[in-house]
Amino acid sequence: MRLVHAANATLLITLLGVSMYVYPELPERIPLHFGADGTPDRWGGRTLLSWMTLPLIGSATVVLTYVIGWMLPERPHWVNMSDRRKLLELPAPLQRHVIGGVANMLFILNLTLLLMFCGMQYGAWESAHTGVGSKAMLAGVIFALAGMPFITIGVIVTTQRRMDAAWREYTTGLADAG
Repeated sequence: MRLVHAANATLLITLLGVSMYVYPELPERIPLHFGADGTPDRWGGRTLLSWMTLPLIGSATVVLTYVIGWMLPERPHWVNMSDRRKLLELPAPLQRHVIGGVANMLFILNLTLLLMFCGMQYGAWESAHTGVGSKAMLAGVIFALAGMPFITIGVIVTTQRRMDAAWREYTTGLADAG
């Protein structure tokens, strides 16, 4: 997970840093909204807030997801899953192991989201300079939308595998003790 955390930190710093770096060279009119095809459909004046909205939303999303990911292993009752009753019967260390898989997938989700935000911000920069739509904007959205089902499946599979292993360990320990 260290590599994922390092990649997330690097992408977040890059998103914020590069956005701030290029701000002074932006034209006075920048795209504020894009249609489904990546074409700007609303333009406005260049302000720091309008330019940094997307990076700030990305940053807030990452921070919120990390806070939840760090808190979740200590709060298994927050998790809604098919084997929730079994999860809550497990001893705390096994609960943390199961929920740790969910937290790890949240951190991987951030990687996908940050790549999307970086692609979209680059697309906004490109559109601001060219005055037309950007393939990077569309690619950022498509990348994230295409990746989300795989991450969702990964969360489900990882959590179920960890749950099954933890339950086997728990029930084997009960049988051995009895």
